[in-house]
Amino acid sequence: MKTILVPFDFSKCAQNALRLATQLARKTEAQVYISHIVEPAHLNLISGKGENSYGLVLKYFEHVKGIVLENIEKILQSPDYEGVKFQKFVEQGSIHKTLLHHISTLEVDLVVMGTHGVGGLDELWVGSRTERIVRYSPVPVLTVRKLDNDFNIQKIVLAINLEDKQIETIKKVKRIQALFAAHVQLLYVNKLTGFYGSQEIHQRLDVLAANAQLDNYSTHYESAYNEEQGILNFAKRENADLIALATHQRNGLSHLLAGSITENIVNHTADIPVLACAIV
Repeated sequence: MKTILVPFDFSKCAQNALRLATQLARKTEAQVYISHIVEPAHLNLISGKGENSYGLVLKYFEHVKGIVLENIEKILQSPDYEGVKFQKFVEQGSIHKTLLHHISTLEVDLVVMGTHGVGGLDELWVGSRTERIVRYSPVPVLTVRKLDNDFNIQKIVLAINLEDKQIETIKKVKRIQALFAAHVQLLYVNKLTGFYGSQEIHQRLDVLAANAQLDNYSTHYESAYNEEQGILNFAKRENADLIALATHQRNGLSHLLAGSITENIVNHTADIPVLACAIV
């Protein structure tokens, strides 16, 4: 892992994400990119009309940029961030499009970002910015809401189905596992649809683990009405330090009808960090 991207809006969740990224960077000697994005709608509030409106927007953005960079630098003066290489970006544009551009051009290996969680009409009509990055990012996204002082992973719950393409998900999780010598619990959620016998579940999970050359793991299944409920129930009962699972990058009507298990868990898991790995 050489590069970590942290979207940063100065919220408590974003600061937790920055601290987590810093701890990971120390283990991997990675560089951390900090990205603060000002959306055009915020700048347009001060633009008004007339020939000088564009110039006013640029002038205001440069003013905002200076303040943001100064405040980020103040945060980085803390001993918590010593010994890590940081690069700061302040830009204007669509948040998720700008971050996806960063992921591509900066050759990012991992995104670490805070999540606030949303609900009700906000979730239905607006959605969470974190969800959009989780849905479209080609690289793993690690989300965090709360964070202890020391981020130490001993137990990872990796929820997968029994398809061969999950081998790539296992390989991505192995990289995080190796940093902490963590134990991986491979989990299949047994539902009324797609129900398998316990022996077959363990055998098929073992085959996937062998094909991904995964060590230090165990196989499990949880019976539940839906995947989200099964994953959360198991992770909480096992006191997991991290939930990992794949995202299928659905969009449009298919996403509205089917939803995304990964995005729902990211949005509704209060205490456990979530690692979302895209199946491209």
